[in-house]
Amino acid sequence: MKSTFLFAFILLTTFLQAQNSASLSVVSPIQMNILYIGIQNPLAIAVPGYQEIELIVTTNEGVLKKSNEPNVYLLSDLTGEKREVIISVSVRGKDGVIKKVGDNIFRVRKIPAPDELILGTIKNNDTVNVTQLISASHIYANISGFPFSGIEFEITKYNILYQPKNGVAIAHLEIVGSTISNEIKKMFENAKSGDKIILSNVQAVLLNNGSSYFVPTSSVFVLK
Repeated sequence: MKSTFLFAFILLTTFLQAQNSASLSVVSPIQMNILYIGIQNPLAIAVPGYQEIELIVTTNEGVLKKSNEPNVYLLSDLTGEKREVIISVSVRGKDGVIKKVGDNIFRVRKIPAPDELILGTIKNNDTVNVTQLISASHIYANISGFPFSGIEFEITKYNILYQPKNGVAIAHLEIVGSTISNEIKKMFENAKSGDKIILSNVQAVLLNNGSSYFVPTSSVFVLK
């Protein structure tokens, strides 16, 4: 999977009023104000009318540091002990006076468990032919509908069941790792139209932070 950042976008618009007070407008429609545990969460922060060097950005949880990209900060080391993270933004004016712009509150969540299994290149609950089965080398896991890329799982254990269209299951193997072995491919060679390959009891590790996951659903692949 292509590795990209997860972005929480903060647009801080400051309107200087008659008494030099400031009101705050925060827009973050893509991220939905959620930060995730165990990864680096980039925060794109800008206050119109002020240069980046004039911003003072702090957090009440985790480690916040400036990235190499303009106006982007990296928030990491979230533990989940606090259910919300407050990102506070102030500005230092040309007169040296520091003014508070405002706070932006983010909810803290664990990255959800994968719910989609991929056999080679075929997604779960899809039809597949024998050639595709034999050419598959690994089982992969993914989070369907997750709005961000760059989250990578590796399968550590899975069960595979061969269910003929007519008759009882004739093979039920427990596999360590994500590889599709030659033993499994020999089983695939005998598969016929209407037969099913079922993956279950799948365990995975999130490569981004080492967290372990259990895939809560089974996946069925039907032979064309």
